[in-house]
Amino acid sequence: MKYSAKAGQQYDDTGHSGFRAGEDSLKYSAEIGDDERRGEKPQRSPRAVKEEIAGLLGPLREEGLKEQTERNIESYFTVADAFEADGLLVQAVDYLEDLAHKLGELVDARAGRKKWDHGLIETEADILHFRDCHNLHVVDEKYMTGAQPTEKGYRWLRSKGVTAVINLRLHSEHDRELVESLEMKHFHIAWPDEQPPTVSQVEEMLRAVEETPGRVFQHCLRGIGRDMTMAGCYVIANHGESASEFIRKGCQEAPRWESDQRQDDGTGEPAQFKLLREFEEGWR
Repeated sequence: MKYSAKAGQQYDDTGHSGFRAGEDSLKYSAEIGDDERRGEKPQRSPRAVKEEIAGLLGPLREEGLKEQTERNIESYFTVADAFEADGLLVQAVDYLEDLAHKLGELVDARAGRKKWDHGLIETEADILHFRDCHNLHVVDEKYMTGAQPTEKGYRWLRSKGVTAVINLRLHSEHDRELVESLEMKHFHIAWPDEQPPTVSQVEEMLRAVEETPGRVFQHCLRGIGRDMTMAGCYVIANHGESASEFIRKGCQEAPRWESDQRQDDGTGEPAQFKLLREFEEGWR
């Protein structure tokens, strides 16, 4: 059996839940899933991640969770179910693992310990609805990446010290207007998904982070290909990590990163990986 966020919510062995995914989640599944590869197997099953989440939710519920927090938690299960029902198991696991990471941080925060030096989950109010700010990765005290936030997500990021946003999407309606209305600076450094940035775009990102007082949040649509490529350049430049090591870690975090990329015409290597290796050579 499988378990959802709700106590006692069970799933049968066919993988179908006792509730239907909401219309919003199904639309989102179609929006970002139409170019994905159905049937790919994730490194962990949705069931395994749900069991991990159930273990985290037990002590949190004993101490008490607000109704809004429960609804926000349930939203992750709803969209994961939409993906799983459509055969998009990797995507389903992505959302569940994102939730598990956030709940783990909340467990640590309530216990008075902090596993991550720059973690953002300090109270249950930081467990937002999945659409507001998901797939969030805090690289260091200055720089973080993630998927496209909503207005509520941007307000939350602002409350966490973010003063600038780097938008990597070609088309992102009202992003600049929204960011600037919240008194954050907006940088638009855009190129098509599945392809690498230019070196000048990488340098523009590095300057933006360096020159910005406060924290910087960077996003593409899903927080995977373009986001991870720029993040790789950032850690090569600022933390001395090798391209190979970053690629290894990135593929563990997002297994479909490699398969989602366009192949380089000359070498056949994934184009974003090639850019990271070339950037490392040039930076050294």
